[in-house]
Amino acid sequence: MPKKILIIRFSSIGDIVLTTPVIRAIKTQLDDVQVHYATKKQ
Repeated sequence: MPKKILIIRFSSIGDIVLTTPVIRAIKTQLDDVQVHYATKKQ
């Protein structure tokens, strides 16, 4: 079963885009991981 990570960001789209390198690093370090975002609808 894959590991699942939920990233909750309620800030602007620019802040969310800035987390992209972190997500890449997580996917590189962890095998079989799913990363999902939860954001505020605007």
